[in-house]
Amino acid sequence: MIVACGEALIDLFPSDDTGEEWSARAGGSPLNVAVAAARLGADAGFLGRVSTDRFGDLLREHLRASGVAERYVSIGDEPTALAVVEPGDDRHEPGFSFHGHGTADRALRPEDAQLGDDVEVVHFAGSVTLLAPPADEVLGAVMRGSRGRRLVTLDPNVRPTIAGSPGRLAPHLERWLAAADLVKVSRADIGWIEPGADPLEVAATWIRRGPAVVVVTRGGDGSVAITPEHMVEVPATPVEVVDTVGAGDSYMGGLLTWLSEHAATTRPALGALDEREWVDALAFAGRVAAITSGRVGADPPRRAELDG
Repeated sequence: MIVACGEALIDLFPSDDTGEEWSARAGGSPLNVAVAAARLGADAGFLGRVSTDRFGDLLREHLRASGVAERYVSIGDEPTALAVVEPGDDRHEPGFSFHGHGTADRALRPEDAQLGDDVEVVHFAGSVTLLAPPADEVLGAVMRGSRGRRLVTLDPNVRPTIAGSPGRLAPHLERWLAAADLVKVSRADIGWIEPGADPLEVAATWIRRGPAVVVVTRGGDGSVAITPEHMVEVPATPVEVVDTVGAGDSYMGGLLTWLSEHAATTRPALGALDEREWVDALAFAGRVAAITSGRVGADPPRRAELDG
């Protein structure tokens, strides 16, 4: 099973130009990854705390409708976190303003995070709960405890209003890289973490700090996988972009699904993939992300949309 760990929240999208009408959609990077993988046919679950309020009901309904296993979903009376969204395009990342103090996603407890032996892959995102106490300590313990036992994957998924500054993020990122087997990172995130640096050069340095592979996504310019043996570049799937919210999460869900279907859910198996296999993996993930970018919000495709 693939389990994505972290926040489930509500994305609020502007419905018009007045700022008076808003549309609420299920979101949160880890939730989006779990939904994308499940819709593609993977055995996928979500580990996180969800509210008993109406927005929490919406989140659980979204997970259930997408086929995500709810075994690791815990329930609390804290309110649901909100993210006000400024949609992006194929050249600009979406903007987010978070409202999350005292919310359910951050109130995760150690007893909520006990994974079973059937979990092969654990995924983390550095967007919210991996930086927000007390959930950060709980998720950090899951990450460290999974090292060497499960495939650990990471998307730094930087949200500047949460991360604060590159200097503040740096020690957290160092710990995450040391624990991760696979990292997926956007060009924009690397640009924030190390302004002015070449993204592929940064990714190559990260390989020496822990991961077996770093995948850099570059929007309309495609993606690149870097391993100690290979650098594999794949062009983007052409698409008329509507907005890019959830596109990176859909890419991650697609990549994890491909790895699961090709028995590459251990670090040795990941390291054994050849260039042709990486081309296939990145192309599959890119197709998933492209479909998501062609519609509003984090709405990953179902498998039939790729196979049809």
